[in-house]
Amino acid sequence: MSLSNTNNRSSTASLNAHSFALSSDVIAIVSVASSSNHIILWDSIPDTQHLPSPLNSAQLSLLNILSTTCAPSCSSGGDCSPQGLCTCKSGFKGQACEACASGFFGPSCQKCPDSCAECDEGISGTGRCLKSIGGGNSCDCLNGACNSNGSCQCNAGFTKADNGTQCAKCATGFFLTTTGDCKGTLYVVHRGNLYSF
Repeated sequence: MSLSNTNNRSSTASLNAHSFALSSDVIAIVSVASSSNHIILWDSIPDTQHLPSPLNSAQLSLLNILSTTCAPSCSSGGDCSPQGLCTCKSGFKGQACEACASGFFGPSCQKCPDSCAECDEGISGTGRCLKSIGGGNSCDCLNGACNSNGSCQCNAGFTKADNGTQCAKCATGFFLTTTGDCKGTLYVVHRGNLYSF
């Protein structure tokens, strides 16, 4: 079987072969009939009868053939196509699929909330709503989203600061992390004593 011009992630082809020959720069993803298991083939298999049981007698189907020669290597946000180019997953962009597309945020490039016209986007973005749809950021919400009525909906763990700024400090029982989020109370046991932070 030859390599396709596109990434065949969703197609399958039944394999009726007793051996597999793979080029050194490709991998094949194979499914096992009557099972949810997949096999990744990194090298040729001279005789499928030498595979462990029950694989040696199972019906196999080809799910995908991928190149391993993408340069630069694809990040977790993409797959290397048979042509040696990174094919980005939804929400990712860049030569190696290393960045978030517009409207996406965080390490897994999640979609920004639908109620936001603009959010804190990008790989290091928090997804915080910067400007709601149908109006500006009129509620001065630091770590939350402005509702359509101008009120502020704080992100989990945040509350109004002493100076009146909405969602600017951690609520009681929460602590500020190094990433700028408010997480629940931290308990530490040291030498038999329980400390809460």
